[in-house]
Amino acid sequence: FDSADEFREIQAFVAWIVSSLGLHMVKIEKKSFRLGMQDVVSQGVRAIVMGQRFGDPFTPTSAFSPSTEGWPAFMRINPILEWSYAHVWTFLRCFGLPYCNLYDDGYTSLGSSGDTIRNPCLRRPDGSYAPAY
Repeated sequence: FDSADEFREIQAFVAWIVSSLGLHMVKIEKKSFRLGMQDVVSQGVRAIVMGQRFGDPFTPTSAFSPSTEGWPAFMRINPILEWSYAHVWTFLRCFGLPYCNLYDDGYTSLGSSGDTIRNPCLRRPDGSYAPAY
C-alpha cells in the first residue's frame, strides 16, 4: 500500500528487499486499505501473512482468523501473534535478518511519517537515541 506519508527509509528498505529476493511487488496506490484488499482478493489472493502481536491495535485472537465482517474475504495468518517484543528482536538479530534502519535510531513502532516519533524512553543524555532492541 503506497502512502505519500511513508518514511523514505521504509520505501528504500522495501525496494531493497524486493530486489534482493527477486520478488514481484504489487503496489496499491491511492486507495484505502479496504478497497486495496478488495482488489488483491479479486486477483485470487486468499490469505495474507500478518506481523501483528497481542497488544497491537486491532489484534486478532488466533493464529488464523478470517477478515472482519464487511471486508473482502481472506484469511489472516498471524505467525508471531504470541511473540513478545523481545522475541521479535531476538529472532531478527540471532539470525542476522535485515530490518529498516529507523529501528536503529530510536523508533520502536513505524507508522506514517506525520505521526510517528522516536521512543522518548530511548533518548540518551547526549540527545541521540538507543536502538529499538
